[in-house]
Amino acid sequence: MKHLLRFFLFLSLILVGGLLLTGCQQGECRRDTDCNEQPQDNLCTKDVCNTAAKTCMHVAIPACNCGDLVCDNNLGERCNCSYDCASQPCIGTFGQLMAYQCDAGTQKCVLGVKEGLLKKESFTSILSVSSSAPSLKVTLNYETPLNIDTTPLMVTIQPDIFPQHIEQLTIRSIEVFERISGEQIRSYAQRSLDRVLWDSTSKIEESIPLSMQDVASSSNKSATKRLNIRLVYDYMSKGELRTQVQDVSIGKVVVVAPGETAGCKRCVSTNPCEVAVCGEETNYFCEYRKKPECCGNYACEAGENQCSCPVDCGQCSRATGDYLSYACSAGSCISFLKEKAIPKTLVETKLYLGVSLLVKVSYEEPIQTGFSTVELSLTPSASATATYPTAILVKRVELLSGDQLIAEQTPATQLAVDEATILSLPIAYPLSLPEQRIDNIRLKAYLQMTDSEGRVQDIEYSKNIGRILFVKVGV
Repeated sequence: MKHLLRFFLFLSLILVGGLLLTGCQQGECRRDTDCNEQPQDNLCTKDVCNTAAKTCMHVAIPACNCGDLVCDNNLGERCNCSYDCASQPCIGTFGQLMAYQCDAGTQKCVLGVKEGLLKKESFTSILSVSSSAPSLKVTLNYETPLNIDTTPLMVTIQPDIFPQHIEQLTIRSIEVFERISGEQIRSYAQRSLDRVLWDSTSKIEESIPLSMQDVASSSNKSATKRLNIRLVYDYMSKGELRTQVQDVSIGKVVVVAPGETAGCKRCVSTNPCEVAVCGEETNYFCEYRKKPECCGNYACEAGENQCSCPVDCGQCSRATGDYLSYACSAGSCISFLKEKAIPKTLVETKLYLGVSLLVKVSYEEPIQTGFSTVELSLTPSASATATYPTAILVKRVELLSGDQLIAEQTPATQLAVDEATILSLPIAYPLSLPEQRIDNIRLKAYLQMTDSEGRVQDIEYSKNIGRILFVKVGV
């Protein structure tokens, strides 16, 4: 009986030991489902079984952010993940003008102007120097309070009055500033433009971001500024380059600088000659930079003209003044007369040393410099009471305006009795304007007469023509 009891005790020990050994070898888990019963606060991890160690472990779920117990505003979680940001909701105000709000583009919680306070403002001013100079219409569109970290000033510049004699009206630069005292200013933006307003229909539109470190570093991040705009522009007037610097007072503008960037939203250019740039170097505002050698970059470059690239060089087809128009011909913009020139002839008879000299001066008005000629016809005949000279020589012919020489010929031509000799004066006088009236026009002919005894006498013929209209054509 005692031996039987020992046998059963020994068998029980073997069974218990086997069970214990088996349990130790099985471990915490054999598959992932053995680990799912443990509750987790972090929704971006899952429990899996390490089959080698037979233990459960936490593994991050790829691309999972909301639920990782980290409130990350760069991922927009203050606006769209209350699980992580329950203690940091996107609410609250900053001073009287700003509040925390969800940005519709980035979904981030940002500091911006309070809802309901924003107003759209528009300001227009006419810049004029004199009645003979071009005047400019400057229009500003902006929001107030103006968030200078996200919103630029929108500036439009276009001609208001564009006199016909004005050429190459070029806007060189624009500056936004505040006058501190006297001539001292504080600049908030400068932009080089170098854009030409070709005619009354031309327009320049620019977005101008402002930088105000004094506002950004202030405790309430807001201020009221008396803003001004300074335009520098030049133009050609009657062949002379004239430069103007004019200021426009915008008045009081409330600005805020919450420290949130524009975020490069919708930074796309529809102009194939522009490259949209946005980033740290542009303070996260969209900036559109010109591509060189591209028709559409607003610069009339080598190889471009009004016919091949009117957007850069201006329209060719146009009227100029009372007599000229422009049109494209063989790829070049050429000026031509709107109507036919009018023929004019001045006739008179002069008596020199017994010689009757019939003089005709013929031309067409307007005179087309580079194409037209003024013709002088001289017909000598002997007087009944005098002996005809043995020789009449035309030494030189001049066309003058006062003392200014317009054209001349030195023909050294002998005149024959009762025969008309026609001398032509080609006109190539340079004009400062496409159409130009020149006063005090006078034609002079210098003659030399020799009598039968070999005596020589110089004769000067002069005819006052008066005012004549000259035009540039074919250029």
